[in-house]
Amino acid sequence: MQEEKKAALIGIDWGTSSFRAYLMDVEGAILDTVTSSDGILSVKNHEFEGLLNRNIESWLLKYRDLPILASGMITSKNGWLETPYLNLPAEIDGFADALATINLSSGHDIYFVTGASLDGASSAPDIMRGEETQVVGALSDISKPDAQHIF
Repeated sequence: MQEEKKAALIGIDWGTSSFRAYLMDVEGAILDTVTSSDGILSVKNHEFEGLLNRNIESWLLKYRDLPILASGMITSKNGWLETPYLNLPAEIDGFADALATINLSSGHDIYFVTGASLDGASSAPDIMRGEETQVVGALSDISKPDAQHIF
């Protein structure tokens, strides 16, 4: 009998036009996914928690102690919680320090990953939020916790 992998995190990529959720184990392997067209622009009356609950209710009930990590346009001015951009270059710890947290009615904590901004020579800063921010996690090598990562 194959051992069932233990869920460790719910990752949310919540964009303008879509909602994508991933149930992951401690090694980052995806155990289950939920996708819908419930992007932030489809949310009425700022009912983000209700929409989150409808999309991943079975996970919230089964995994009562899992943290939720949300990135994407969910942290924009039109999202659930606007977060300021993190100035680049930044170390990986800077992203962790910039997490904003809300405690949900389900008892779960949801952590919002901010976007990042690089002020360059042009008049407009180069910004990233959402899928681009996920690169930070993909590039950080958790097998080398003492390594220094600057983005």
